[in-house]
Amino acid sequence: MSDDSIRFLLTKDEITELELTAAYKGKIYRSEIEKLLEIKYRETGFDISNCQALVQLFPKNNGSIEIFITKIDNSEKVEVVPERRFRYFIFEDSDALIDGCMRIKAVESMLYYTDVGEFIVSIPVRKCEPEISDILSEYAYETEDEDIEDELSFVCKNGIAKIQQAFNKKN
Repeated sequence: MSDDSIRFLLTKDEITELELTAAYKGKIYRSEIEKLLEIKYRETGFDISNCQALVQLFPKNNGSIEIFITKIDNSEKVEVVPERRFRYFIFEDSDALIDGCMRIKAVESMLYYTDVGEFIVSIPVRKCEPEISDILSEYAYETEDEDIEDELSFVCKNGIAKIQQAFNKKN
């Protein structure tokens, strides 16, 4: 196709002959790709031995598989921004913390205390539904600083549930 990409169309018989049966499940291993390219190297000159490659498999209804291989250009350094793992809600006082926690469902969380008298609730991003975030944002402000936990005093695990239980027992 080009200097940076190649396309294979393998029939069902060729797949069996080359022992690439995992390809039917949408999987193919680098060693198998290199085996295919070795076979076609003299003809195409296409080589991925010293680079990364994107491999796309497209199974066909007749049992054949179309394979696209594209070299990935590593010359441009792309900064990878790590995905946020937690959302941090900072409550300036205990009343705001209790009021906010009492309005949401219990969710996996950690409760911290700061030396300036603030409470911080951390919730895993995957557990922090938009409605939880919206409600807590009425009582707290959010920070995206992932290193914030290094400066905090740990209070308890499952902080929201424990606050809810303590408040319900008190009333």
